[in-house]
This record gives sequence, C-alpha cells and structure tokens, in this order.
Amino acid sequence: MDITMQRLYAATQELFQVNTQTGIAHLLNTSPQVVKNWEKRGISNQGILDIQEKLNVSSNWVKTGKGEMLIEKSNAVTNINNTGNINHFVNENYGTVIANSQKNFKLLDLNQVITAPPKIPFWVKIPNDELQSIGIFKDDILLINPHLKAQHNHVVLVSSNERGIVAKLSIDLKNQYFLKYNNQMPEIMPTDTQIIGIAVELKRIFLNYEK
Repeated sequence: MDITMQRLYAATQELFQVNTQTGIAHLLNTSPQVVKNWEKRGISNQGILDIQEKLNVSSNWVKTGKGEMLIEKSNAVTNINNTGNINHFVNENYGTVIANSQKNFKLLDLNQVITAPPKIPFWVKIPNDELQSIGIFKDDILLINPHLKAQHNHVVLVSSNERGIVAKLSIDLKNQYFLKYNNQMPEIMPTDTQIIGIAVELKRIFLNYEK
C-alpha cells in the first residue's frame, strides 16, 4: 500500500475510528474505487487538498509524514458584521442548503450533539437571537469543528447543564475562561462545562417568498 494511504488510514482511524475504503470514501464524499486506486498509486494532489479541507489533516503530513498531523485553521468565527465572511443562500429548505454546500456535513440538533459528540465537523442551527451583539442571529447555521483548539474571541459550542449552547469565548490574562451566551456580560465558564468545538463558518439563509 502506498505510504500516503498508510498515513491517511492512520489518521482516519485515530480521529474517526474509520479504517475501510468505504468509510474513507464517505468522509471525503468520493467513491470507494477512488480510495482503492489511491492505495496502489498514491493519493492524488486534489485528494490531498480535499483531505486537508474536509478532515483538517495536514497535506504536508500526508505527503511527507513531517510536521503535525492536524492543522489549525485561522478562519474561526468571531464577530460578524456586514463585511464579514458569510455565505448567503436563498432557499426555504435547510437540508438542500447544506447538501449544496461545499462542505457536505450533517445538520445536527444542539441537544443531539451533547448525547453523542461527533468526531467530524457538523452544522448546528442557532435557535434564538441572543447572540445578536456579535452578529449571530436566529436560524443562522454554524459549521462546528471539534478538532481545533478554542482560543480567545472564538465562537464555541459548549455542553452545559445537559444542553448544547453556542457562546463567545473570552480568556483573560489569568487564563480564566468566560462565555457570553447572550447580550449580557460574559460569565465565568463553569468547571463542568465542556467545549465541543469551535465555529469555523457561518451561513445565513434568506427565505424567498416570491411566487
């Protein structure tokens, strides 16, 4: 088996407990035959780019085995404004919007995420307008990445009191964590609260009522 595929199998087994052609094909939204071809010929350049984009596994690590396996993207969602990087869709069907996205991950219920935290990125829909002050509104859809380390000013999904909650994270000079859940002042993060992932993309949907 080609060495690049050996690395990919090692990564998907560690990150997602996936070690089959079909499983890897599902993660990358490709066919098992493509994965089989990679085992013999090596992963294509486009395949390596897809692996980095969809799985956050470093393209350099896949090709050479050097450096860190995981990458940390810089495009985490912080504050959103009129010039922010928001993808707009005009559609009345949320499922279609997600399926047509370049990142074909599942749209999950916030509480569903708490009972079984996913190991791959996923979408969640914002249930209210409590984060308007940072430019996030009801029915916005956030792509949550569970593999990236949360940093100051990131928008995060946390598990708190058996609920899934989206909040803005602040970290002070004493390394104390604070969460802003609504338009009120941030609150210190309880010790039993777990950060599930950080928001790396926001999609805003405008319903089209024209006939």
